[in-house]
Amino acid sequence: MNVKNKFKLVSNKYNSLAKTSNNSPNDETLAAMTEAKDIACGKIPAKSFSNVEELMKDLLDDAED
Repeated sequence: MNVKNKFKLVSNKYNSLAKTSNNSPNDETLAAMTEAKDIACGKIPAKSFSNVEELMKDLLDDAED
């Protein structure tokens, strides 16, 4: 398998994970994409953590909500 074909294979697998049967992004993916854009342009402040314990606490707190 050459590089071009391998790239197409991986791209197709990746894209299929985020799309519904009508070949458009599902609601959860659209929300994640919007949030990522908002973080990138500064509308939403990016979170940062000093250590893994802070990260895990934040993740677990979000899971309880």
